[in-house]
Amino acid sequence: MKLTIICVLAVVAALAVAGALSYFQKPSAGEEEENFCDRTPQVQIKILEKVPGVMCDHVKPEQLAGVKGLDLSRKGIDALKPGDFNNLTGLKVLHVNDNGLRSLPLGIFDDLTSLDTLGLADNKLSHLPPGVFDNMEALKNLDLQHNNLTSLRPGVFDELHDLEQLTLRNNSIDSLPPGIFENLHELRYIDVRGNP
Repeated sequence: MKLTIICVLAVVAALAVAGALSYFQKPSAGEEEENFCDRTPQVQIKILEKVPGVMCDHVKPEQLAGVKGLDLSRKGIDALKPGDFNNLTGLKVLHVNDNGLRSLPLGIFDDLTSLDTLGLADNKLSHLPPGVFDNMEALKNLDLQHNNLTSLRPGVFDELHDLEQLTLRNNSIDSLPPGIFENLHELRYIDVRGNP
């Protein structure tokens, strides 16, 4: 009987050690390690409001995919981290208006493939990174008014085939690249007033 109990305890201990080791191992090639808790605090808090009862270190990608809307307006965000919107593949509406954003990280919107509306108005954006909107083929409304944009890169809107409304009002754009809007076949409204 003692020998059986000792053997069982030894097996349980070995399994516990193996489990602990696998917990601390880095993911293998092809697996992505992401710590939800590393996101910008204001972003983290708003997402957790949409996934109630879950601590930041237990958020699963499928829970993030179920988030449909985020309003991060007037939250004092002066910078975003590259992974802030990772796995939000079901997100339809995102407002990050009236913050102090000066720039956007490369790939910030790459997972927002279902996004319909993006509000970036009333920030301090001076430029848009290359390919910033490339994975946002479902986007219909883009608001960039009241920023500090001085120019737009050729092709910045090329992948926005479903875009219907674009607001660039009250920036500092003094000229537009030739053909900047030529791929926007669904565009019904554009506002460029208040630019030089």
